[in-house]
Parts: sequence; C-alpha cells; structure tokens
Amino acid sequence: MDVSPIDLRFRSQLLLPEQREVYDYWLALCEGRAMPARADVQPAGLLAHLPTISLVEIKGQTFQYRLAGTRLRDAYGMELTGKCIEEIKFDLPTRSYWRASFQRAVLLGKPIQGVSAFRSRRKNEIFDFWMRLPLSSSGDTVDMLLCYEAFLLPAQASALSVKQSLAIAS
Repeated sequence: MDVSPIDLRFRSQLLLPEQREVYDYWLALCEGRAMPARADVQPAGLLAHLPTISLVEIKGQTFQYRLAGTRLRDAYGMELTGKCIEEIKFDLPTRSYWRASFQRAVLLGKPIQGVSAFRSRRKNEIFDFWMRLPLSSSGDTVDMLLCYEAFLLPAQASALSVKQSLAIAS
C-alpha cells in the first residue's frame, strides 16, 4: 500500500494508537481511491473498536446514525442508532459542533479529527478524541462517514498530552 505524505501527516496527528489502527484500516480499504465504500467496511476488521465506532449516513443536509457503538450510548446517555442529529438531545452548541464536523468531512472528502470536551451522562467531564472518515458508494461523493470516538477522563487526556509533548521534544 502506497501512503502519501498527506496521509502520513494526518496519521502523525493521531495521538492514540486506537485512532491510528482505525485510520490504517480505512486507508487500506481505499486501494488507490479517494475513499472506500461502505460495502468495503467489514465489522471483523474493526472488532476491537466496534463499541466506539459509528456510521453516519448523509442525505443532503441530514446526518443519521445508522450504527452507533455501545460506548457512545454510555457516554451520551442515549441510543444514537437510527436517529438524525436533530433528534438527539444535545444542547445547541454540541449539536452545531457535531453537525460542523460531519459537514467538513463531507465537503473535504478527506479524514478529519479533533478533540472536544463535554459532560457525560454521569456528569463527569470527558474528552472525546474523534475522527470522521468519509465513505462513498460512487467513488467521489461522500454518502456515509465512518466515525471513531475515544473517550478519556481529564487525567488520562492530561497524561496523554504530557507523553505526546515529551515525544515531540525528544
């Protein structure tokens, strides 16, 4: 598999080994295309990550969770599978943030990633290290997103930040 400098740069921004595993899986499915199709994604290839994976279908400006792992349900305190983003009881800033992340991945047709903080259903602060990986049944228009979430408590995120800073400084 040929990996472009752009792919390597994106991969180097991923702080968690699990993020890199999911990204490497997605990249391997591309097979020279800009992005793989939903039909290329096999649950067996993501077995260890299924609780933190979601598939979001895009229909115009509608974003609907076709599948959402159990850790998303646990973190957000609700089942997301089958729901459009407008149906989910997020506050307006959270809904706007997630909508913008989906729209950006669709617009670019390229993977994106970030980190956001929120209060879980247990009212503790959590950091969500997320990725949006585009999928296309036509080969050029994004019609689904393979999403990955890693939820870390503040102490874990802080330790990761320190470890990453040390790795960069070395």
